[in-house]
Amino acid sequence: MTIQGIVFSLFPGTGIPRCMAASGVTNGDDRPAEPVLVTSFDLPEQTAAEVDKPAQEVRDVDAFLRDALPPSRITSACIVNPNDPPDVLAFVDGAPFGIEATQLLPPEPELDKANWIIGRWKSFEQFRDKVLERDPRSLTQHRGLLTVMHFGGHEPAAAKRLPPKRANVGSAIAALLTATPVVRDGMHAANPPPHLEDSEVRQWSSDRSIFFTWTQLPPWYQSPFYNRMGFELALGYHATVTRSDLRDELFRLIDDHDGQETETLVVTLNAPVRSGLTFPSSGLIAKMLFEDEQPLEGWTPAHIERVALHDQGEKQVKWILGSSPWT
Repeated sequence: MTIQGIVFSLFPGTGIPRCMAASGVTNGDDRPAEPVLVTSFDLPEQTAAEVDKPAQEVRDVDAFLRDALPPSRITSACIVNPNDPPDVLAFVDGAPFGIEATQLLPPEPELDKANWIIGRWKSFEQFRDKVLERDPRSLTQHRGLLTVMHFGGHEPAAAKRLPPKRANVGSAIAALLTATPVVRDGMHAANPPPHLEDSEVRQWSSDRSIFFTWTQLPPWYQSPFYNRMGFELALGYHATVTRSDLRDELFRLIDDHDGQETETLVVTLNAPVRSGLTFPSSGLIAKMLFEDEQPLEGWTPAHIERVALHDQGEKQVKWILGSSPWT
């Protein structure tokens, strides 16, 4: 990979990253060079209520319509389609209109899908729950800080860099208890400049299976974990996504929804998942996909006539197959 830049998602009004990735192009003789993102950490935020799958689909299509049409054309809020598929009934210009809905999350071909971004965070949430059982006074060295834990050290295998399973939680908590923060400016913690030694930016556990980085949080920061423990705990993880990976996942989603009853599919990115969490890395992936001039490479599904990408966080809509049915 040739790195061309570092991209961030920041806490509002600060220089503190919630997500950091290196962007560039792939190297290698076997395949043409293509855009690539390597995410190093991602701190999700609870931005919506937890819902079931039908409610999420309605929520996503409502948001899509608000960004695709003037309010005067939206007759009423969407509802679950009683004759699913398609998933949702929208009401535009007084008429019902069926829309199939899905979300695209950052794909990770190196891992089983159960360990993709949501599954990995669920595993880390279980670890965070164990930390929450500790007396906050045992972790006062982290107070006011964003503590990022990177599991597996520099182990190249993706499966070796996952959060600990139940049997290994104790050693990970012990490492957190004994860690002595080395606090750096947010940008330096996420992307250390070359003049800083490794020990000036991160600290390793005694067995070098985990390393930590720290950044000072703004005084207004709040989260359920922070309010209980006095600091925030994030998961560091290197995940590589190429343009081909995104296209493959897009093809898979479209093919999964390509039924005779479906004419219009909305693919949502950069939005709350069913748990209500929004992952900042989804915004970076959305930007990468929106910049792809030919995400379908000329391929067309058997039945679906129209496919729209919706970057919910940036309120952007892009029709990648067909055009808007509401001219």
